[in-house]
Amino acid sequence: MNDLVINQKILPDISKSKWDLDTYSGRVKHYFASANPMTLFTSSNTQEMCRKIVVDYKKGIINPELTMDELWSAKILYDSVYHPDTGEKMFCLGRMSAQTPANMVITGMLLSCYRTCPGIIFSHWINQSFNAIVNYTNRSGNCRTTNQQLLYSYFCATGAATTAALGLNMMVKNSHGLAGRLVPFVAVAVANAINIPMRTF
Repeated sequence: MNDLVINQKILPDISKSKWDLDTYSGRVKHYFASANPMTLFTSSNTQEMCRKIVVDYKKGIINPELTMDELWSAKILYDSVYHPDTGEKMFCLGRMSAQTPANMVITGMLLSCYRTCPGIIFSHWINQSFNAIVNYTNRSGNCRTTNQQLLYSYFCATGAATTAALGLNMMVKNSHGLAGRLVPFVAVAVANAINIPMRTF
């Protein structure tokens, strides 16, 4: 029973990572835990239970039967699901755990729909909409950016990406196929170059 939290001589500091972030392997483990897509499929009851464990632990309330593994598992899920500043549950598509599966689908769409005008507009609209969701979900708790600024940034980035993609497609339509496949990358880079600075003003 030595793995019970109450039996530990020094209680773990869950405000820090479970792993040593000064090492490469520790950083890799921390990243994979925080971006694990499987956390998207946990039930609301499990999420609430983990939230209670973490919140109670921070208040000094420890269940006598709570193990170290259960504490760290609850902490990892809590960090994945709840906003670090506000403590509110984050929208599932805006969580870091949604990055890999969502971006795989979006990247496939960008690389597949670059030949037609409707395909370009639709795929870049989806991509910038997803980026806006992620930015809004992970905004700082004391963020001064207004919804109007976010909306303006979203429309500018979407317009820039679409315009860049359409313009570049016209330029490379008679070129080698590889050039056409690089268009989505350039268009997204242009959109980010506009989007990121605009959100700081």
